[in-house]
Parts: sequence; structure tokens; C-alpha cells
Amino acid sequence: MFCISRKGQVRKMRYVITILIAVLCTGFAGAAQYNVPSSDFATIQQAINACTDGDRVVIAEGTFSGFGNINVSFRGKAITVRSVDPDDPAVVAATVIDVQKMGSGFAFFSGEGQDSVLEGVTIINANGIMGGGIYCLNSSPTIRNCVIADNTAIFSGGGIFCDKSSPAIVNCRITGNNAGTGGGLYAIMGAPRIVNCLFEGNTASQAGAMQFWDADGAVVINSTVVGNAASNGSAVNVFGESRVSLTNSLFRGNVASQGALVTSTIRVAAQRGGARTLVAYCNVDNFDTNVTADAVSTVELGLGNMDEDPMLVLAGALDLQGVYTQGDLHLQRGSPCIDAGDPGFIALPGQTDMDGQARVSGTAVDIGADEVMMAVLVKLKVMPDKLKLDNKSHHRDRKGKDKDKGKGNDKDKRSLVTCVVNFGRDYDMDDVDMASILLNGELTSKHMATAHHRLVLRFEREDVIALAEAGDAVLKLTVSGTFKDGSDWIGTDTVKLRYKKDQHLKTDNKFKR
Repeated sequence: MFCISRKGQVRKMRYVITILIAVLCTGFAGAAQYNVPSSDFATIQQAINACTDGDRVVIAEGTFSGFGNINVSFRGKAITVRSVDPDDPAVVAATVIDVQKMGSGFAFFSGEGQDSVLEGVTIINANGIMGGGIYCLNSSPTIRNCVIADNTAIFSGGGIFCDKSSPAIVNCRITGNNAGTGGGLYAIMGAPRIVNCLFEGNTASQAGAMQFWDADGAVVINSTVVGNAASNGSAVNVFGESRVSLTNSLFRGNVASQGALVTSTIRVAAQRGGARTLVAYCNVDNFDTNVTADAVSTVELGLGNMDEDPMLVLAGALDLQGVYTQGDLHLQRGSPCIDAGDPGFIALPGQTDMDGQARVSGTAVDIGADEVMMAVLVKLKVMPDKLKLDNKSHHRDRKGKDKDKGKGNDKDKRSLVTCVVNFGRDYDMDDVDMASILLNGELTSKHMATAHHRLVLRFEREDVIALAEAGDAVLKLTVSGTFKDGSDWIGTDTVKLRYKKDQHLKTDNKFKR
């Protein structure tokens, strides 16, 4: 046991801080950004060749093809290759690697790890032997916010091929790819982690969306798998000695046929060894017949599974020629998938859904790649808080029909009801879509003004009174709308209704006896 004086402690602390600063400075000092195209680098591969660990290559919007822009290799470097803004879908769609059937888009085969990041690019028209869009061998990169579309592989993995690899595939759209096996993805002897991804319109002879073979520890989380087709195991095949977990995911409209026999959406079959798959908090159409296992394999059914119409905005569809018409795979409000995921799910910092919106919005995570944003609650103050009306005022009867329309007095017609909406300091009025604002889902304001973080709306008093049903003592008023990012907001308040008593003729006392 030994002691250090306070002076010695201070000296020691200064020494430690100095070392930490030196380490941090060393880590950032060599970081550089290389832009493509530029006067120094005409191709993506040229820029990568100049990189050291920690650097990044930023690809401008445009279409990149030919030597140096296809079969691109990270060469084992812990670098980031990305578009100008990987979080903007428009930028991702405009940053295109067009392979023109000359191989794969990107190839990871030099032991790349999770710090080798590819994000925010679109890869199309690849044609590889194994792995059309992306090829991984003994590597586990991070692939994030990418679109991998219309690629083919002669054998396996039209979209992505993984051999002894465990990449993190996050927020990617994998669509319209084709292969002999695993139209969207093929993984063998690895454990890829697939999170918040869309698999749609992929085709294969075997496993239209994904095939796992001896994939011990592979997981599919919060993904949407729709409209994929194959002749054997339409959406997901789990073979060999695989251990795969499928959770919080949506499977719908996948097609498979083997001669006249329609096979399952999720098929677990050993062929050797014994495959095991956990299915929990998933929505699978025709669940009882579409999730199957052979005699030596196991499907472990966890909690929360369902077979319900997910209420997609528009489901995509494959025609008889195998051409996929892309749908809108967002959930509508009222979908049974909302808040129906694993209640124990805890989102990682910064984790989002397919639109970049934060998980979790409601009481639990939603099933599938889309997280429906709960409406932001705002403060609403309605003035006046009491409305006086006579028995002839315009209102609705219990069947919703108008009664005595237009019979309110002239003073009521001229007066207004004011609604003050307070959004708080987190929102600016420029964030609000003014055209979306309604009172009780039907009335538009006659006058609108903004003041700091508040919105002042005025409605005709007679129109507001018309929202009440005959005999109501209290009228609940709701002002709602959307922000420009598509999320909703809502505020509620109540006003009291006061009815004037009928005026009766008074009997003159002088006529009384």
C-alpha cells in the first residue's frame, strides 16, 4: 500500500490528461476527406487507395461507372465511403454506382470490420458470380442507408453475398435483385445483422429475399419483407446448422411455388445438422402454413406473432413476368403493427426507422421497418371558453344532420372563436405545414397569424357551434396538422356551451282575480 500527496495527484492527473490529448490528436490528425470526382481523384478506387484508417471518401451526386468505380475494394482500411448526405433519400437516389453488368459494385475481402463503412449510395445493374451489388468474404463491414437494386448474381446473393462474414446492414432498401439462391441476400457461415431494412421484389430459384446457411447468430430485426418470389421458400430459407432470429419484422405478399405446390414464407430445413429459427413479434400472412420446419429442424415461436393485415399504404406487386411494381411500405395509422413489437426492445442511441425517424415513438416499437410517429402534443387555448347560444342556434342533431342552419343571430355570425396553439421552443413556425391545419378534422381557419412559437387561428363562431350536438354541455375542440417532415401534431381544449332559456310571456297580474 502506498500514498500519493495531493500535489502528486495533481501532477499525475495532468500527465494522464496530456497523454489523452496526445492520443486524441494523433487519432484525428491523420483524418482526411477525399472528394470524388476531383482534380486529384477521378474514381472512387483512386480516392480509397490514397486513404489511411479514419479517412473518408465523399462521392458527389451523379452516376459512376467503369474501371475504378466498380468492383471497388476498401483494401482492408477502416474508412468511410459515402454520399454527400447519406441521411437524405434524394441524395442517396442521385448518387449511383452503375455497374453496367461488369461485376459487383463493392467487394470486401480484406478483413474489413465494422469501422469500414459504406453509406448513402445506390448500387444498380451489377452482375456477379457471387454477390451482385456487394460481395463480402471474411469481412464484416457496416453497410448503411444504401439502395441495392436491380442487381444479379449467377449463383448466390443478387443483392448482397456474405461468406464467413458478419456485416451490419442497416436502413437499406434491397429491391429487384435476382440470383440462383438468395435473391436479396445470401449468407453462409457468418452472422449478418440486418436492421430496419426493406426487402422487396427480389427473385430467385431458391429463397427470394434471404437465405442463411450455417449462419450461426444471424439476426433480422425491424425489417419489412414484401413481394419477393422464388420456386423454393419464397422469403427466407434457413438451412444447415443456422441459428437465426427474426424479430419485430413484417412478411407480406411473398410468393413461392414448387410445381403446383405453394411453399412457405419462412422455411427452416437442415439438409444436414439441425437448423433453428426464433420467430417473435412478427406479422406473417397465413402464419400457420407459411412458417415451417422439417423433422430435424426447429421453429421457436416467441411471443407477439400475428397474422393481420398490416395496412401498408400500398403493397408492391410482382407480375407474371417477374417485374416488380414498387409500393409504399409505410404503415397507415390504425395498423396492428403499431406499438406491437417487443416491449423490451430498447433502441440504440441514434437508431432510426427507414425514414430516419427515431425509434421508439409509442409505447413499444412498431413491427417492420417503418416507425409511425406519434403526434406531437401541443398546447391549445380556445377563447372564449364559454359560448352562449339560444335554442335556435345552428347545431347538429344526434344523427349528424344540421338543424336550423343560418338562424343564429347576426352578432354570432360576426364573432370569431380564437385558437392559440403553443408549440414550445423546440419548433419554429417555418416547420409547420400551414395548409394541413384543421379544427376537429374539418374546419379551416378564416384568419391565421404567427407569433414566436405560437400560432393564432380564428374560426367563425357559428361554424364552431355547428360542431356540437344538440344538448351538449361541453364541446371538445381539437386543432391538428402536420410538420413539413410529415410528422403530426395535435392540441385539444374544451369550451362550455350555455343555452338561453326560452322566453315566455309573463301573465299580467292585473288580469288575475
